[in-house]
Amino acid sequence: MEKFEGVMDEKLRPLKPFLDEFGILRARTKLSFREDTDNFKVPIILPNEHPVVDLMIVRKHEELMHAGVSIVMNHLRESFWILKVRKLIRQIIQKCTRCKRFSAQKTEVVPSSLPKDRANSEQTQHHRKSRPLTVGEVVVVENSLKNRTLWSLATVIQLIPGKDRHIRVARVETETGELVRPVQRLYNLELKNQRLIYKKI
Repeated sequence: MEKFEGVMDEKLRPLKPFLDEFGILRARTKLSFREDTDNFKVPIILPNEHPVVDLMIVRKHEELMHAGVSIVMNHLRESFWILKVRKLIRQIIQKCTRCKRFSAQKTEVVPSSLPKDRANSEQTQHHRKSRPLTVGEVVVVENSLKNRTLWSLATVIQLIPGKDRHIRVARVETETGELVRPVQRLYNLELKNQRLIYKKI
């Protein structure tokens, strides 16, 4: 009722929608005469822009042990027909903190300048481009003594430049206090702190 204009909604026309006995909007599919559950044969139609649908996808992603887009989509389609579902699931999974632990890359830094006796005024340094850290971003702090799944989450609270003004050290805030770490030891999750990062994962 919030997102659709009933069975006459133009964007639902390809689904041949109808209202069941409870007033729920459902889609007619080619499986209507198959011997299966009603939800599978005539799935409930859901919008792709609604917080309840987002939460449903998050829950299914977690129930399936953080499965990928295709697996989550196939399980949801056993009962629901969500508009533009693949794109929506991909967007939600990309925000999953646990999944990002395994896909995050080390932060790159610009190498420090050579001493004068080793430098030449005719040589030009070529540095690889990298995305710099910013204050407020969520990172994983590398700890060689622990498994990666146990590394601490932290928020960048200060970037400390060197004499050449390049950032190589950052001050971060964890659940237990503040730390100063080289940025090479920080894995950027490309998330902003929403005051929920310290939840047990």
